[in-house]
Amino acid sequence: MNFSIQVQAQTLLIAIEGKLLGDGTELLLIDQLKTFIEEDEIRRVAVDLRPLALLNSQGLNLLLRMLAKVRNRGGELVLVRPPENIQKLLLMTKLNAIFTIVDSPEAAIELLENLPV
Repeated sequence: MNFSIQVQAQTLLIAIEGKLLGDGTELLLIDQLKTFIEEDEIRRVAVDLRPLALLNSQGLNLLLRMLAKVRNRGGELVLVRPPENIQKLLLMTKLNAIFTIVDSPEAAIELLENLPV
């Protein structure tokens, strides 16, 4: 798994690519997310899953942990257009009811800007 992080319009944009299978990189991502929400007081997070090829239960756990960290700080996290195989996994696990999913980073920013966080 590789990831990149940038801040745009007070929204943390995280792009995850490759395979999210619990290779240890997720700990670095969680630490960086924690820094942004605790020290920089970021409350809006968009996770771009478009470049993600594969996701397993450890990857789902990472997404849930990220969501919990953001919501526990009074914020919101949205997913940006997961690939079809990952959308099916979210549907099968009923996590599509927990996550808000949008089509683009721009749509995520617009949605998050209009939320009271």
